[in-house]
Amino acid sequence: MKTITVLGVVLAVYLSRTGFTATAIGFVLASGLVGSAVATGLTSRFGESFGRKRLLIAAAVLSSVGGIGLAYVHTPAALVPLAFLLMLNGMGTDRSAAFAVEQAIIPGLVDDRSRTWA
Repeated sequence: MKTITVLGVVLAVYLSRTGFTATAIGFVLASGLVGSAVATGLTSRFGESFGRKRLLIAAAVLSSVGGIGLAYVHTPAALVPLAFLLMLNGMGTDRSAAFAVEQAIIPGLVDDRSRTWA
């Protein structure tokens, strides 16, 4: 549980040391969460037409590019939209579209009698 909490703090400290104000840090973190929520909503609505495997790959690529972008983008004006589009997650737990797809996949991996346990 401690690791989960630390990630959000480390991201905020990193952004602070990069020169972001507290307000800008809040906007970056909020933008990433809103981007994740929008992606989850779109995945819930249109996900089956794309396929679960493609969605998981796309979410992984977007999140990875978001992490790489964090290392290279050092202005709030550029990082806020980047955080939204690439679902930059500062909460330390998976709150993205990938989590929703994974939760939809799990029941199909086991037989009916084991579904609740899984």
